[in-house]
Amino acid sequence: MQCLFFFWGGVNSWRVAMIFFVHAIGADEIYEKNKDKLSEDYLKYVDGYCQGVNAFAKAHPDRVLLKKAFPVKPKDIIKAYIISFAALSGTIG
Repeated sequence: MQCLFFFWGGVNSWRVAMIFFVHAIGADEIYEKNKDKLSEDYLKYVDGYCQGVNAFAKAHPDRVLLKKAFPVKPKDIIKAYIISFAALSGTIG
């Protein structure tokens, strides 16, 4: 997930640990396997959220700390939810 990992300069243990975690839980596979199960209403909600975040970033570039994260796409947000839930719940795979 590019928006989470590839902004930090150089390789450090935090970055390596996060990349390992994303691969260990299979975030990409979980997203691809389940994306068609998401309701149209939910996808519209996430798309609207992305439009708002991207509009803010465009209007206020001085407030954007991770410029490579933009534009944010619904896939980025949903995968971030998968990663966050797995981290909080202790679920792997």
